[in-house]
Amino acid sequence: VDAGDLAQTGGKALIDVYSTTNGTDYERIADYKDFLQYEQEGYFGSGGDVWDIVEYNGSLYFTLMTNHGAIVYEAHKATEAEKDIANEYGWVWTDIVGETENSIYEPGFGNVLNYAASPYIFNGDLYFLTFSNAMESIIYGAGGLVSTLMSDSPDMQSFFNSLKMMDENFDNETSVFRMKADGTVQMVVGDEEKCPEGIEYEAIFKAGCNDEDYSTTQYNWRAAVYNGKLYIGTFDCYAMSKYMTKLTNGDLFEMN
Repeated sequence: VDAGDLAQTGGKALIDVYSTTNGTDYERIADYKDFLQYEQEGYFGSGGDVWDIVEYNGSLYFTLMTNHGAIVYEAHKATEAEKDIANEYGWVWTDIVGETENSIYEPGFGNVLNYAASPYIFNGDLYFLTFSNAMESIIYGAGGLVSTLMSDSPDMQSFFNSLKMMDENFDNETSVFRMKADGTVQMVVGDEEKCPEGIEYEAIFKAGCNDEDYSTTQYNWRAAVYNGKLYIGTFDCYAMSKYMTKLTNGDLFEMN
């Protein structure tokens, strides 16, 4: 990688996208310049930037994970009329969910805590399964906890801040968005009060896939179709967070 390229991204690893038809010969179709807005400090998540990619209705839909919320790009080979807006590889990349003038929806489909989105196609529609950033608060909290227990100068504030992050994530139960073939976007799992403007609310199930006020289902991880039905695998962050909340609810020391 050219030193000048690394300087523009603060020495961070760069995003490149390649296409292949035979698994041997590869053609570059995008590079870091197409994603430069989201390669800046403050956008980086604990798990990396590139999340997932699918082909839908002749376009690629490419998702990035950021601390500002999930970013979704639509990409296609430029037509003759689009030559002026194509990248150097002859492709047009548009962040339809993002923070530029081309964006139709805000990051995370209007929710900064939806820090990643997995695309999946079902019945001719494109679904986006959202992730809340549960892992970040656990990592942050573990650091604060270690500092509190082991250091002569415990960082209690880091520990308290991690609990606040966990609380925000608990309140951001997982949701699902659906893009129709005509470009209409709908919330099909989620709470109506959190449905962004410009997105239709069509949910039968509330956030976290239930009708309860309390749920710690933070991720819709992967999806599959079986016998004509869409199945979605979820993740309940209590499996991780219980090791932190035991310090605050009295379980660890058997307090009343």
